[in-house]
Amino acid sequence: VNELNTSQIEIYPNPNHGIFTIKTKQISGLSNIQIWTMHGQKLEERKIDNNQTNVLDFSKLAKGVYLLKLTNQKQIFTQKILIE
Repeated sequence: VNELNTSQIEIYPNPNHGIFTIKTKQISGLSNIQIWTMHGQKLEERKIDNNQTNVLDFSKLAKGVYLLKLTNQKQIFTQKILIE
């Protein structure tokens, strides 16, 4: 599995109150988004369409730092997000 280049994914605003916009560029097919706690517990998983702008609402989660993991058939991307 290869890591996605950070120029292929934008996640913003980060930090915020739980509403994140994710833009994926030059990635084919569907991707899977997962939200993990810093202790390794998976909280949520959903599919997104690539090469589009996706708005994800994580405002129901408690304030804190989480890992957002985006995967497709061949690649993976992980970024810390902060919910204030």
